[in-house]
Amino acid sequence: MNAGQYTETIAYSAANNSVYVMTEGTPSTVIRIDANSFSEVASHALTRFGSDIAISQDGTEVYVAENLDIPGENLGQIPILNGMTLAPIGQIPNMLPLSIISAN
Repeated sequence: MNAGQYTETIAYSAANNSVYVMTEGTPSTVIRIDANSFSEVASHALTRFGSDIAISQDGTEVYVAENLDIPGENLGQIPILNGMTLAPIGQIPNMLPLSIISAN
């Protein structure tokens, strides 16, 4: 991560011992950090502002809640990234408010 970048959200995968960081901003960036060496091993720039991140149990997929830029709306999509390379591997279209999807 570059100095001056702020973190929007962080997730950890025990399956591949990686920390996933999403930077704040538009567009956001997802960064994979090796938890052993604390080094950045992969990154992927999103097309929009990311608001939340989740990792599959086996660590092979990263799900990102990405907001659309629609005034007055909190609609978005969920890109699916490869858990190791952060290359895009799919997308879940979403027409629900992301605050409902990412609520704990």
